[in-house]
Amino acid sequence: MNSLIKVIIGVAIGVVGYWLVNNYSSSGHDAEKPLVVEKKVEKQVEVINADDLTNSSRTEKGSRTELESEVESLRQEIELKEQELTAVSVENQRLKQVLNNQSTKPINNGSEPAQTKSKQSPDRLEGVPASHHSLLSRPASMPKSTYELHDELVGEEEDVSWATMKEQQINHYLNTHKDSSKYVVHRVVCRSTLCEIIGTKYPSEEDIWAEVSGQMRNQAWWEFTGTHTSSSIDDVGNHIFVTLLRRNKTGTI
Repeated sequence: MNSLIKVIIGVAIGVVGYWLVNNYSSSGHDAEKPLVVEKKVEKQVEVINADDLTNSSRTEKGSRTELESEVESLRQEIELKEQELTAVSVENQRLKQVLNNQSTKPINNGSEPAQTKSKQSPDRLEGVPASHHSLLSRPASMPKSTYELHDELVGEEEDVSWATMKEQQINHYLNTHKDSSKYVVHRVVCRSTLCEIIGTKYPSEEDIWAEVSGQMRNQAWWEFTGTHTSSSIDDVGNHIFVTLLRRNKTGTI
């Protein structure tokens, strides 16, 4: 009887021990699974984050390149607009001068006959002995004075297309020259055979205007026979100047 009881107790202990061992093994195995899963998840997150950073860097570089391209395009458009504004400003000045000249002309309402070119001004040498004419006239070999050239320009009919183009070219050259800060151009006027530049050079030991006007001959649009400049010094020490250019087809100044 005692032996039977011992056997039953031994079997019970074995079953309980087997259950405990089996349960412990199962619990330990299951506990490791989340660790493995977590490690896999962390690796996936790291890969995803690296891809996101790479794509973000590429997107940022692409955006920066597009922005630089847009800035360069805008800069070029601004330069073109500035040139157009300069041309418009020159054209406005020319039109104002034309309107002023038109407004000063006498109006013929038909009550008086129009003056014709046949009416000549008095002979400036009338009554002067022929032997003295040379003393009162400019020799043909001597260049015209500045005021004579200015009067000639004022009396010319305007070649609109040529005059507008030359005024724009001269203005652009003078305004963009490397020494443009050393002088100011008050106006540039062209007609049909003459162009006139009026400006002021700030006090300096250098003859900047002679250099600037001389370099103008090297421009592709230059079609003049030469330059004629008169200059003086104003009350504050600035050098004032008037330069006239004669169109190549009409001879020399």
